[in-house]
Amino acid sequence: MWRCVSCEPVGGVVTDLGGIPPTLAVLAVVVFLIRAVWHILSAFLSIFVLVLFIILLCVIL
Repeated sequence: MWRCVSCEPVGGVVTDLGGIPPTLAVLAVVVFLIRAVWHILSAFLSIFVLVLFIILLCVIL
């Protein structure tokens, strides 16, 4: 009775995409993880530099 017109590939466009959408999804996840790790490492580095500065200040005084 009812046919889903939007479900059919239009001129093979849907089949031509192949593995591009999954590749983009994996790339987005990798970029997200790299940015998350970078933020965590930069936070630890900031804390380390602050502690080092405080220790150096205590040694000088």
